[in-house]
Amino acid sequence: MDLTPTINVMARTLVIIFLVIYTKYTYTMLTKPKARETIQKINTELEKLRDIPIKTLEEQKQFISMRYQPPGEIKITWKKTGMFFVNAVVFIAMIYLYSYIFVYFGINIKLWHAITFVLCFPWLFNIILKKFGVQRPDISVFLKW
Repeated sequence: MDLTPTINVMARTLVIIFLVIYTKYTYTMLTKPKARETIQKINTELEKLRDIPIKTLEEQKQFISMRYQPPGEIKITWKKTGMFFVNAVVFIAMIYLYSYIFVYFGINIKLWHAITFVLCFPWLFNIILKKFGVQRPDISVFLKW
């Protein structure tokens, strides 16, 4: 029994999911100035705190509170419920769009291509985002050299 087609579909799906997540993040940063400014402010503060080799207890608390912001009180409203469904539809539509593009152009992705993509794409993408100050802080910590 040959599992190559199944593995190729799973590899393509993995790449598509990464593309969807980063496309959505880029779209948010380009179209929502308030979100972009908030991310830029938090990233600059986090970088200042990361550069301090030995932090006081207050600096550690400040870093943790900025890095892992507690979720606010959950209020279920019609607007939030509607936005949840809109976001779900957008994600599903983007997955179908990327799938259609991959099938239409005949892009066959092997598993090792997908693994290389998953390892390299966030790093390259973060280099570009860092030029605008909106890098993803979860990735920039691991890729800092």
